[in-house]
Amino acid sequence: MQLLAEQLFMLAIDPKTNKPYARTTTSLPYSLAGALLADLMLHAYVEVQEKKIVILQKDAEDPLLNETLALMNEKKPKSAKHWVSSLPSTYKNMPFKIGEKLDQSSYLTLKEKRVFGLFPSYSYHFEQGNLLELVQNRFSEVIAKTEQNEALNKEDERVVTLLSLVHSSQLIHIIFPDRKQATDIEKQIKRLTHDLPVSKAVKVTTDTIHASLGVALTTAVISSSSSSDS
Repeated sequence: MQLLAEQLFMLAIDPKTNKPYARTTTSLPYSLAGALLADLMLHAYVEVQEKKIVILQKDAEDPLLNETLALMNEKKPKSAKHWVSSLPSTYKNMPFKIGEKLDQSSYLTLKEKRVFGLFPSYSYHFEQGNLLELVQNRFSEVIAKTEQNEALNKEDERVVTLLSLVHSSQLIHIIFPDRKQATDIEKQIKRLTHDLPVSKAVKVTTDTIHASLGVALTTAVISSSSSSDS
């Protein structure tokens, strides 16, 4: 099973450029960090205790989750906000980190070229086919279930978590190009964050990651604006 971070990354790739959509430049690294935390929480490798992320298991089957756990284990328990903000800088280039993992798993092909012979630039190539259509249908199916208060299975709950991450990454209007439909989906996501028919673990996960991403992105935007003004 692909990690949420891997699924999110593939949805963020513009088929015209084979690079992440420009609109995700600021948000994607933090959303990918949030997705890694979400997977750790959903697999019960970590949990929230008194607003801190506490490690329950030090070893994970997935190598990237295992590496992330090792990084977290080097410090005292920190908040989700701390890890969403710090993991992108710890991994230097979070999108590349996820893309490299997908390349090693043969989901895509990572290509590198040097700008002016010095600076690396990466592109990510894979056949998207009807990927967006499949995702649209899956998202719509799960949203319809929540509207009818139907019980969601574990896979449905992962879709809800991914949907929240897609929204944070500013990808809703990419996946749903029809403006009215995208707006309706965004309204549904906001409703879902308050009234989710999911397990307590998933509710805690989505609430924690959503709040942490909000703080991290606001800080990043303010820092970027300050740098531009100076």
